[in-house]
Amino acid sequence: MNKKTTQKELANPNLNKKIISIIGFLFFIITSVHAQFVHPGITHKKSDLDRMKYMVEAQIDPWYTSYQNMVADSKSSYDYVVLGDASFTELGRDSGVNEGAWNSDIRAAYYNAVRWYITGDSRHAEKAIEIFKAWSNLTSVTSGGTDSLSGGIGYIMIEAAEIIKSTYPNWAPADLQAFQDMLVYPGYSDTTPVTGANKTFYWMSYQGDPGRHGNQGLSGWRTVMAMGIFLDNEKMYDRALKYVQGDLASHLNDIAYPAGPRTTKDLVYENDYEITYSTNNFTTIQNYGYNEVMTNYIWENGQCQESSRDQQHTAFGIGLLTSMAEMAWNQGVDLYSHESDRLLLGLEYNLRYNVSAIQSYPDQMTPWVPTVGSGEFIQRLDRTARWYSKAIDPDGIGDYAGVRTVFEMPVAHYIGRGLKTEAEVKWTQRARDKYIELSGYEKAGWTNDAIGWGGLSARRPAFCYGDPISGFDSNSLPVYDMHVITNVIEAENFDYDPINQGEGRVYHDLSGSNTGGAYRTMDNVDVEATAGGGYNLTSIESGEWLTYTVSVPETAVYGITIKYAASQTGGTIKFSAGGVDITTDLAVPFGAPNSTGDSDWKEYVISSDVILNKGVQSLKITFGGISGSFKLDNFSLAQTGIVKQDQSIKFFTIPVKLISSTDFDPEATASSGLPVSYSSSNTAVATIVSGKIHIVGEGSATITATQAGDAYNNAANNVSQELRVVSAVAGTINLNVGADTYVRDAGNANTNYGSDENIVTVATGRYGYLKFDLSSVPGPIISAKLRIYQRTTFKFYRSIYDVADDNWTESEITWNNKPAFENERARITTSSAWNEWDISSYTAQEYNNDKIITLVVKDPIDPLASEKGIDFRTKEYDSGSVAPVLVIEYSSVPLSVTSEEAVKIKMYPNPVQNDLYMSLEAANLSLKDTKITIYTLNGQKVMQTNPIETKVKMDVSKLSSGVYILKINDSSKSITRKIVKL
Repeated sequence: MNKKTTQKELANPNLNKKIISIIGFLFFIITSVHAQFVHPGITHKKSDLDRMKYMVEAQIDPWYTSYQNMVADSKSSYDYVVLGDASFTELGRDSGVNEGAWNSDIRAAYYNAVRWYITGDSRHAEKAIEIFKAWSNLTSVTSGGTDSLSGGIGYIMIEAAEIIKSTYPNWAPADLQAFQDMLVYPGYSDTTPVTGANKTFYWMSYQGDPGRHGNQGLSGWRTVMAMGIFLDNEKMYDRALKYVQGDLASHLNDIAYPAGPRTTKDLVYENDYEITYSTNNFTTIQNYGYNEVMTNYIWENGQCQESSRDQQHTAFGIGLLTSMAEMAWNQGVDLYSHESDRLLLGLEYNLRYNVSAIQSYPDQMTPWVPTVGSGEFIQRLDRTARWYSKAIDPDGIGDYAGVRTVFEMPVAHYIGRGLKTEAEVKWTQRARDKYIELSGYEKAGWTNDAIGWGGLSARRPAFCYGDPISGFDSNSLPVYDMHVITNVIEAENFDYDPINQGEGRVYHDLSGSNTGGAYRTMDNVDVEATAGGGYNLTSIESGEWLTYTVSVPETAVYGITIKYAASQTGGTIKFSAGGVDITTDLAVPFGAPNSTGDSDWKEYVISSDVILNKGVQSLKITFGGISGSFKLDNFSLAQTGIVKQDQSIKFFTIPVKLISSTDFDPEATASSGLPVSYSSSNTAVATIVSGKIHIVGEGSATITATQAGDAYNNAANNVSQELRVVSAVAGTINLNVGADTYVRDAGNANTNYGSDENIVTVATGRYGYLKFDLSSVPGPIISAKLRIYQRTTFKFYRSIYDVADDNWTESEITWNNKPAFENERARITTSSAWNEWDISSYTAQEYNNDKIITLVVKDPIDPLASEKGIDFRTKEYDSGSVAPVLVIEYSSVPLSVTSEEAVKIKMYPNPVQNDLYMSLEAANLSLKDTKITIYTLNGQKVMQTNPIETKVKMDVSKLSSGVYILKINDSSKSITRKIVKL
């Protein structure tokens, strides 16, 4: 087995390894195939699961939101109703026999396995085991054509089983064995193939597919590799690894791979992009190697074997290779860099084609299309001799987002492990970022393609290039285990690199080898045995450094204690977290009462005021001063104080109120969750009673929201909104919708539904956009009710969200170009026929701004989406008889404020990046009373100036990108404009 291992100079093994015996059926001659693997070690090592757990607990994104999105799927519940049954003996991908139940159950098993580890709730683990038992009696996995693709659907179930087997102690041995036996039914052999109908996943997958596109065989090889790790079967694992590497001849102590070659026979089909042939099949070359070999799937220019087929299958194939590369990495083999980074070459080529089709960049302003003429496309017959590539096929171009979740994992490897620069992974990272922009953090893979949720499972914090370990087991394998800073961290357990190439990324050592000769002799860091047991760092030289991936439980002030032995003065030590220094170079003391010699081990508090943020991060120790001054045994951190957190207030526009209005809550909220208090600038108009606004009389008042903070939170900046009270409604107006449609993710991401008669809303992947023009409303908004007619009969929550960008059209909007929504403004439980949401505040906000309002109607984000489809009628249905309408009550225009339409100001450029220029001459303002204020959309003041002349320049370069409200006020008038900061 081509795995990197460590030296056996180890004490106190930490990991209890089980060697699984594979029971053969009677007529097979079984050879020993047992091996030792890292467990869990398919896609997730234990330290990866730890990272997920601690980041979710710290509520840090993308881990936290990705987890919440996964939990929103009802299949993640321990109350999930298992669809499989112990009576099932057959599973058919093409026939559909029990396939729907399988596809649901594999997701449920994986989600519950992950939730078990993150929450510690054993009910999730038991749910996964219930699913494993329900499928343990399978004896026949069938196919209508592609055996390997049908066998490949076992992969996600094996991922789930690996987590449970490795982390949960209560999977009954008999049940575990039954599940393992099912995977290789009727039994494993390396000499005699199984033929006929009665065979399961291994025997459907073990030959790949010598006659079809690469993704079909790779699907099976991925399952074989995962199964080899799960079953501790070295030969099975190597069978998949060697095939993909193209190293077929070295794996001859097993059943032979398919022979070849195939040659073209008759033309079957031809289009603009490829030619399909029938083939002659020959067996003159043993172990031939077909489209699944990495270099046969990804050609020397990055083009894929399926690039002339369509883009979705190409993404699937690359994703399969990425998944296998991650498994191999976890077991100490660098498949990622195979054949001069062939996998990365394929990722960059194909994602450049797909991403540039829907997004321009300064270095790629137009879509990139590789052609034969440009020298960027190869015309070639594939390895099966069935398909000849003529040109890249645009089918599915740009539709990758939400369908093939293959971006987080490679970015986490190349960038997250510090192996490549961002320039080298440019298009893969752009694909990931564009995916997030369009669809949010990575979701589940399509059906059984990929486990997905890479924002939770793959994303690595900055500078965490290696993986944390607590030691090595009795088989010299690393024990992956997160360092929690409140525990003692042994200095020799710096982060581990599975391929033993950590120099310059995980650590830096000047000696070029482990001069101490102990413990981690595969690394260059100098480690020696400590008298009395254990190990310590020795021969420490100035300029050397080490990294440790650690979890910080709380944002707080910490003290750092080191255990060291010093032989002289002059040595220093510095700590950094997440790439930022948290201490200066700290002197390591020598002489009583501290350490007086290199065998005099003492503990010393070297710093007591280090501030660390909660969550998983890279802790770096850099040594300086005089080389050889001290040795280091371990270090620990203990909380010594608290750090108050900043908080902000969200306070939306208050619509005009009637003097008869009852007391109301203006619904300002603090990001800390602490209660908000209010004050009124004019008690003749409004007072505060029991935390609510109490109307006293007509007029205007400024309502200010405050949050004073507490022991853990700083006071928030005050946020104010204007309240106007009138005696009566001036009139009512019904506004017809100007634009109404919906967008849809995944394979429909480029589809426009502007002419559809329905707005389709379901879960996170389909929701509606509506736009109304408020310019015809005669006066400020008192109330606004959105009315939409529901076609379907379901009764579920639907929410209205605000949208800052109104620059979309009904005939052009798609999932890929839709404007982003932000704040939830109203929620109701819908019913058949007319539904009504109160969006008075949002409508008043937009009336005061540009008098165009865009809103989104969708399943709520929180609590969980219902995943039930609810359709609403558009204006296109039945000549608009039940078109969406906005029913508005308005007030008269206040006499004390000049109509904004009559006030002329010049303002440019808008959108603006740095300086915003305004000319106020025509506004007739009283300069001594004039204030220009910029607010966020939720009312928080971010800038203010008092102009001294009518020509004004404001530097807005430090504002974050987004939409803001600019208000110009003097004693007689108020002018409001919307600005866009680039």
